[in-house]
Amino acid sequence: LPAAIAAYGLSLGIASIDEKLPTPVYALLTGLNAATVGIIALAAVQLSQKAITDKLTRILVFFGGAAGILYNALWYFPVLMVAAGASTIVWDYRWAHNLAGSLRRRPRPIDGDSEDHAASLEPIEMSSDARLRRHPQVEVQPDEILPRNDSSSEVDDQQRIVPVTLEMRVLSWKLGIMVIAGFFLSVRLPFAYMASIVAVYLGSLAAASSKDLPSAAGAVIGYIAIFAPGLILQTGFMGLWKTLRGYRWFTSGLRGVNACAVGLVYTAVYRLYEIGYIDEAYQSGSSLGRDPWWVVVTTTSFVWGMWFKMPAPAAILLGGVMGMIWFAVVKT
Repeated sequence: LPAAIAAYGLSLGIASIDEKLPTPVYALLTGLNAATVGIIALAAVQLSQKAITDKLTRILVFFGGAAGILYNALWYFPVLMVAAGASTIVWDYRWAHNLAGSLRRRPRPIDGDSEDHAASLEPIEMSSDARLRRHPQVEVQPDEILPRNDSSSEVDDQQRIVPVTLEMRVLSWKLGIMVIAGFFLSVRLPFAYMASIVAVYLGSLAAASSKDLPSAAGAVIGYIAIFAPGLILQTGFMGLWKTLRGYRWFTSGLRGVNACAVGLVYTAVYRLYEIGYIDEAYQSGSSLGRDPWWVVVTTTSFVWGMWFKMPAPAAILLGGVMGMIWFAVVKT
């Protein structure tokens, strides 16, 4: 509670600042934005490594990212999620495989009447040599190849060829929720503590800018909103979750939804990259590609976070320092 009160006081001070900031502050904020884009890109890569379990989920990650970049609407992203879930259900139940197999096994049409058709099929059914040519994996001794007669017809009619290379993969429901469970397990207490402070801060700023609510009301709404969805899901959905996870179609669909959601993280990387640069002329933000230095800042946070295990807060602060270096070199 004391930290939340301090965040509320900070929001009141920030709300009283003029909209036009000093030039060094713009450089600092741009550096922080560029480093944040690199950290989000790192999170997208790490989530992809967990979400991709086969070629289909790899395609869905790509599909979610590409489709999210090309179009933006409130109804669009839920439709992408549903389509991704339906595709994994169709894939895991092998409906498309069975349809394609039935089309390949369909006999070709033969010209002529039905008697000619039956006559053309009779040697295939009656000939032991033809059976050997169609199934070369079956070993038959030379003395077993005998002319067909009435005594052996019943035995031949009962022969069946069973494939020996049949392989079936059973997908556990744990694969479908692996990324979601890993996400919630990675949220430690300091992060949740910081999230509550940020919620109070942003809620107060939003209410102060709208002038329809007191800033204190916005802070309270932000504090409740950051925890209420998780508590509702944990207490109200867990019983239903235990029931639904027993259905194969549910866990299969969840696998596709999860892969598409990870792809949308790459969409967030692109959109944040396009509005990360801030200065006096671009108050609403512009692309970080306006200056190669900001691309270097983004890449630095990604590389040091990915391969040198630099913590995300340290990488973001490094981006702010690099932003001030840019200001000292370019603007002075």
